[in-house]
Amino acid sequence: MSKEENKKNLKRIFSNALDVSSAIQAILLSTADGHSLAKLFKSEVSDSALAAMSSSCMALGDRIAAEVKQNKCEFVILQNDAGYIVLNKVSPRHVITFLADERVNLGMLLNTVKNTSRELKEVLGDALRG
Repeated sequence: MSKEENKKNLKRIFSNALDVSSAIQAILLSTADGHSLAKLFKSEVSDSALAAMSSSCMALGDRIAAEVKQNKCEFVILQNDAGYIVLNKVSPRHVITFLADERVNLGMLLNTVKNTSRELKEVLGDALRG
């Protein structure tokens, strides 16, 4: 699949995820070492800073899970007074980050993150491995 096709697929996948709920404000695909690859934001967010912090947070989640012998960390969920930040490992080298405001249903958000990650793996499988 060409890079142009990958970009179109990412935009479609991200748009579909944003359409699930008006409370979902941003989606970012980044590398595990903190580099932004693709994004779709409804509001102004620094994708480079978010990618770097998402990487660090997932690494910390992995470390905590390993320390208590619970294998690898799949999700990190951060709740704050404005909503949620959900991180999910799409592959060993890629992380997806969702930002949602306080109106979101957490179960629906987690399901959307999981479905989006699955669709990214299906559609961009080779690109995510490479």
